[in-house]
Amino acid sequence: MAKEIFMCWIIYLIYLSSCLALPMKEISSFSGDTQALENSGINPKHVVNNRMGVWRYKRVYSRNSGKFLRMYNGTIDGLGDKHDPNVKIMMESVGTQIILKSYDGSVCICVDDHGAVIARPSQQARNDSACEFYHNVSPKGYTTFRSYFNPSWYLGITRHGQAKSAKKTRKHQRAAHFMDMN
Repeated sequence: MAKEIFMCWIIYLIYLSSCLALPMKEISSFSGDTQALENSGINPKHVVNNRMGVWRYKRVYSRNSGKFLRMYNGTIDGLGDKHDPNVKIMMESVGTQIILKSYDGSVCICVDDHGAVIARPSQQARNDSACEFYHNVSPKGYTTFRSYFNPSWYLGITRHGQAKSAKKTRKHQRAAHFMDMN
């Protein structure tokens, strides 16, 4: 009896292993990088200069002004209301940096050579390190945006809601503390 049960198990295992053996799929004529992108669900046309952008939309609350970061008519301030449509910021991740863009993606936040926070057309942002920031989260939960162009500069908003010079803003200052919200 035990011998018959043992033989049934062996036959069952042989049958099961033959069912699970799947034929290997042939690789198409695409290049390896393109094929890998397509397999992960990414359109290869969205990759620019071997840099893939990932977008998410957030409202960025300024700890200093008590309002939201706003990009309005080519200006940047910290006077946005929660329901203002201009407070939604597109955060585009490019490598380890992010680019802060307006909701429609037409302009982005940049730092000029003198440390002033300015808005530039988004076409220039991908090729300009002055428009890229490091997104850091402090142990207290606040977010800081450190300039990629000059790592000692931080994006900051004054308590009156004006954009503070990045050259004069440091990471420990209240002006540089933000909170990301959906």
